[in-house]
Amino acid sequence: MPRLDIIVYGATGYTAGFILREIAGHSSLPEGFTWGIGGRNETALKRLQSLLSPRPEIFVADVVEEGKLIDMARTARVVLSCVGPFRLYGEPVVRACIEAGSHYLDISGEPEFIENMHLKYHNKAQQKRVVRIHNNSTLMYSKGYDSVPCDMGVLQTKRLLQDLDTVPSSVEMFFGVQTTGKYGVHYTTYLSAIHGFAYGHAQIAKIRQELAPIRPKPIPLGPPPALPRTTWWGGAYDDRVRGWLFPYFVAGEVFYPEVNIL
Repeated sequence: MPRLDIIVYGATGYTAGFILREIAGHSSLPEGFTWGIGGRNETALKRLQSLLSPRPEIFVADVVEEGKLIDMARTARVVLSCVGPFRLYGEPVVRACIEAGSHYLDISGEPEFIENMHLKYHNKAQQKRVVRIHNNSTLMYSKGYDSVPCDMGVLQTKRLLQDLDTVPSSVEMFFGVQTTGKYGVHYTTYLSAIHGFAYGHAQIAKIRQELAPIRPKPIPLGPPPALPRTTWWGGAYDDRVRGWLFPYFVAGEVFYPEVNIL
């Protein structure tokens, strides 16, 4: 039986709702596209199913039900996990995808989880042939807001500079929040941040040290940009953006190996 193209797991969550609407509202889905939605609440999944077209299949599985997670993953080519905080609930889905030989995506913005999963499962994924470099399939984390806009910005900047026969050594990213009403943070995002502040920074240096043999840190092509001096409370005024800047607390510097940005 052919596998579904994708299953969105944690489909009843806040961020998953945007993903489902994007898929269902897409005007150019491939012919024969098939998909599913998964989670622990069958009633909520059926309610969602009735609202979506093309109609997805339903998979009822809690993150603590390893067998059901593996059975779900075996029915799909790709599982997109939206179950956070990922440090608490993400690993069983990664493990199930590897066991099932499926491809894994998530929307995590939690560096400690991402790098710990790389450390624990990179070799297992290769042994299971989940990672197949030649046809560009892999385990991919952080395919959400924290990474994709920056990755696309770096790629586009590099292409523009290459047209000028210039190779960038570093790229600075800025983003701003504009709202006409109140601004808030979703509870799961808040919980992920709290756990990251409480536990993540103490562990991530050790994880990165252990990761070094399989993921050496690339050497940048030039010096890092000169950052503006910050005040005692962490902010800095920057004339280039005519406003105050604050470090993005979710992630630090990222070094892109040349081979990964084409």
